[in-house]
Amino acid sequence: MYHQEFLKVGLVVPKVEIGKPLVNAEEIVRIINAEKKAEVMLFPELAIAGYSIGDLVYHQQLQKENLEAIAYILNNNKYHGVIICGAALSIKGQLYNCALVIQKNKILGIIPKLYFPETREFIESRYFSSGKNIIPNVPSINLLGEDVPIGNLIFTTYPHNISFAVEVCADLWSIRNLNENYYLNGAQIVFNLSASSFNIGKGKHRRTLTENASLKGSGAYVYVSSGVTESSSNVLFSGHAIVSTCGETSLDEQNFNFDSVVYYDDLDIERIRYNRNVNCYLRNNVLQNYREIVWELKETNDYQFEKPIDKEPFVPKTTEELDMISKVQMASVYKRLLHVNTEKVILGVSGGLDSTLALLSLVRMCDTYGLERKNIIGVTMPALATTSESKNRATQLMEKLNVTAYEIPIKEEVLNQLHLINHDGQTKDITYENAQARYRTMLLLNLANKEKGIVIGTSDMSEIALGWSTFGGDQFAMYGINAGLPKTLVKRMVAYYYDIYPEVKDILGDIIAAPITPELTDKDQNTEAVLGDYQINDFILFQHLNCGATHSKIKFLLGVVFGLNSKESERYIENFNRRFKMGQYKRLSSPESVKVLSISLTNTDYRLPGDIK
Repeated sequence: MYHQEFLKVGLVVPKVEIGKPLVNAEEIVRIINAEKKAEVMLFPELAIAGYSIGDLVYHQQLQKENLEAIAYILNNNKYHGVIICGAALSIKGQLYNCALVIQKNKILGIIPKLYFPETREFIESRYFSSGKNIIPNVPSINLLGEDVPIGNLIFTTYPHNISFAVEVCADLWSIRNLNENYYLNGAQIVFNLSASSFNIGKGKHRRTLTENASLKGSGAYVYVSSGVTESSSNVLFSGHAIVSTCGETSLDEQNFNFDSVVYYDDLDIERIRYNRNVNCYLRNNVLQNYREIVWELKETNDYQFEKPIDKEPFVPKTTEELDMISKVQMASVYKRLLHVNTEKVILGVSGGLDSTLALLSLVRMCDTYGLERKNIIGVTMPALATTSESKNRATQLMEKLNVTAYEIPIKEEVLNQLHLINHDGQTKDITYENAQARYRTMLLLNLANKEKGIVIGTSDMSEIALGWSTFGGDQFAMYGINAGLPKTLVKRMVAYYYDIYPEVKDILGDIIAAPITPELTDKDQNTEAVLGDYQINDFILFQHLNCGATHSKIKFLLGVVFGLNSKESERYIENFNRRFKMGQYKRLSSPESVKVLSISLTNTDYRLPGDIK
């Protein structure tokens, strides 16, 4: 399957009969001819004859059967996609451990292994010559009557422009990695066919290597090892299948199955392209003259993902990561307090998610760095549409957390502001709403001067992205504590504090469950009725910032993940894009804030002109 820049790959741990190439070829053909999903099928190192055949590899009979097995695969292959499979080949009188790249009845290219493991159980140089001996002196060889390219090759399909390369086993473990050059020269995916033994801890090393390779190369690394049907005379082979993309592992499986097993994963090619465009280290290196081999790929009309796509991709899934976010928030504010030589912070507390998270983070900051909680001055400012429910939540929260709490009603002052500009104070327009937000900010700033403290802003990344703030009002502060967190993560962080401050757990639960509202017009005002579901907007924001996704791809994903129809998806995308561009002028004058995730909307991390349309 290939659709909307998603490419499905298959990683095969086949049942191997050691030293019986024709039997193994029959199993390979059985697997590939039954294949309905993957566009590329990766088999392990030396899968045709088996990795652990020992000195049998020297024998002419085995070499003859090896070629017959390759011919059998070519002649019986009904699979439309690419097969990557390992075989020992005799080239100019020397044996080479090679990867064969096959499509239909043609060998597209041969990649010989360069580096051999010569420690403990591995003695490959006893049998094989390094590919360095024939690269670049031998550009092609005659194999089964066909002239086949050999060497460092990059395989590209047009017009899709998807490029991959292949390396064999220990080429990943070498200090000088072949994959680095492949990535530098345009490969978006590197496939590794391996025969890696099992021992405690080695699986973790394999995963670390694949993650590091994909991270440095801003690409995908697809790895599969032979399994338990290889010889167990001295070691057991791991059957390890790993897929890592841009430093993140999406597939990590080991099995002890004595039948053939196929694992599948989905590669996001558009995300890879975007990350490669962003990666300055790829731009600062010299390209080499790697030969390009063309392969065929047809786009399918649909796509079935192997696992559900995360609806909340910004939200970490471990408590350790949430704890680190909490520490980053409190440490960033404390550093600012040290800089301005004060211990006091001023915070508007509304009883909503953002101000609640800010308050919890500031309380933990005080507890961690030895400050009095009373240095937190929380202010609730009931205005024209403040409900008793939200005000009571804010008041109870401050009381139970033992911070300094002020209640300063501002209804009359806001009406005075409106009357000064000849507003009737009744028409609930944008002026009516923004006058309340701006007056609150002015009051907090004045209080900060009086108390010699700093005003902490509570706007989160989702609000900042969508321009959901009042310019010169809640858009402004002396430091932004939540600006690096989208709304879905803010909600998760509030829940994270259940166990840290159990005395307010019930209040936090009520805050999470309450509708999100600015309370500027009436009690029924609902932010998501205007902006749309924050979960969906955050998903679009992630695709935009982290994946550089096209509109058509986001539309496709919204249908898959949230079940939106075409018109609903288009409305969300149009609304997001319009608000995101219109809100840039506000972002350019936002307060300083700390970066938490891999991307932020601070002026130093994401750049757009303020007059973009």
